[in-house]
Amino acid sequence: MSDEAGSVRVMVANSQSLFREAVKAALESRTEMEVVAEACDGVQAVSEARRASPDVALVEAELPNGDGVRTTRLIR
Repeated sequence: MSDEAGSVRVMVANSQSLFREAVKAALESRTEMEVVAEACDGVQAVSEARRASPDVALVEAELPNGDGVRTTRLIR
């Protein structure tokens, strides 16, 4: 689930870059969190999840090019 140092690997998928940056900054202020991927739409989220293998994916409910529910199902 997490790496050897105990950090939780997180992907942030949201259409708003400012929101992604704010969430990333908040998460990475915690030593146990590491943002390993970001995505701006459903297609990119699926691709990034496959590449980065995050432990947790924070996915916008109304994500472009694949709503959040559909995208989450594809990521699982």
